[in-house]
Amino acid sequence: LGGIYPNANIFIVLTLGMILTIFNGLVYGLFSAAMPRSGGDSVFIGRTLNPTLGFVANWGFSWSQFLCLGVYTAWCVRDALSPAISTLGYATNSHFLVEMGTTISKPIPMFLIGTFLLLTVLLVSIAGMKVMKRILNSLFIIAVVGTIVMMIQFLFASREGFITLFNSFMVAHASLPDAYNEIINIAQSNGLQTGQPTNFMAALLALPIGYWAFIGFTYSVYVGGEVKNPQKSQTIGILGSLLFGYII
Repeated sequence: LGGIYPNANIFIVLTLGMILTIFNGLVYGLFSAAMPRSGGDSVFIGRTLNPTLGFVANWGFSWSQFLCLGVYTAWCVRDALSPAISTLGYATNSHFLVEMGTTISKPIPMFLIGTFLLLTVLLVSIAGMKVMKRILNSLFIIAVVGTIVMMIQFLFASREGFITLFNSFMVAHASLPDAYNEIINIAQSNGLQTGQPTNFMAALLALPIGYWAFIGFTYSVYVGGEVKNPQKSQTIGILGSLLFGYII
C-alpha cells in the first residue's frame, strides 16, 4: 500500500474495504446456512444457477488455491519464519540465529523448508478429521495468544520509546544514525504526505488492497458440512471473523 499509494490513509482504506467485504460475508454466510455442504462455490452456484457454472467456478478457485499453496508457503518462510529467527537472534545477541534467518530466506533453503511444510500439511490432512481439528484448535489458541501479546505491546509502547529503541537498534546492527527520521524523509521523497489533509481519492484508488486484506474470512463455507449448527453459526462466525480482523 505504501509503495503504490503513499498518500492513501490506511484507516480509510481498511474501513472501506471492510464495509465492502461485509456483503461477501453475508452472501457466503447465508448460502452456507441454507446449503451446509462442503464445497462452497461449486455447491452454491451449481444449485442456484447451473451445475456447469458451478464446476467452472470451482475449477478456477481450485487452480487459484494451487497457486496460493506455492506462493503463501514461500511467504511463510521468507516473511514470517526468516524475520522471526533473525529477530530472536538480535534479541539474544546470537549471531548464529541472525545468520540462519538470512540463510533460510534464500531460494534453495526456502524451497526445501516450504516443501517440508507442504508435506506436513498433507500428513495432517490425511490423518483424519479428529487429528486435524485438534491441531487447528491448538494453532488457533497460539495465534490468539500471540495476537493479544502483540496488542498489549502496542498499547503500552510510546512513540518516543519506539523511536529511541529503533534508532539504537539500527545504529548497532546497520550503522545508520537517526534511522527513523531518515526513513520518513525517504518516504516523503517518494510521495508520502505526513500531516496533510486525507487524500480520499488515493484511498479509493487503493481500495482493492483494502478489500484484498480481508479475503479468506469466508473460507469456513468450504468445509460447511463439518460445521456444527451452520444455520446459526456460519453467518455469525464469518462476520465475526471479519470484525476481529478489522479491529486487529
